[in-house]
Amino acid sequence: MEFKDRLKELRKELKKDRYEIAKFLNVSYSTIAKYESGVRSPDKETLDKLANYFNVSVDYLLGRTDVRNSEKMLNNKLTAKDERDIAKDLEKMMNDLEHADGLMFYNEPITDEDRELLKQALEFGLRMAKIKNKEKYTPKKYRKR
Repeated sequence: MEFKDRLKELRKELKKDRYEIAKFLNVSYSTIAKYESGVRSPDKETLDKLANYFNVSVDYLLGRTDVRNSEKMLNNKLTAKDERDIAKDLEKMMNDLEHADGLMFYNEPITDEDRELLKQALEFGLRMAKIKNKEKYTPKKYRKR
């Protein structure tokens, strides 16, 4: 599904007309009509506003995924044991990186802020890998519905 289709679908689900969306975004009615017909594409800021308005991810709006909200997906599919395993693996990864002659970026030690961003990226990757593996390797009779 493309952006134009997703926008129209979400708007109709919430029973909103183009005028309401246009007013929220502070654009004209015709701009919304052009988005929905595929004549025009929104900028990044507008995409963010629409994603927040409809409580979906930007990737969902753009048709990159069928998962409306990745945070909900992550929270619904991971058990407490999964969370503990992810925390343990993340801690081990960060320790290994710290003790491998220090983390460097362009021959400069990374800042605490960069270290935290790296940690968040690794955690997200571990979560997604855990979810994908559960989907792929859990027998059908044990899957939650």
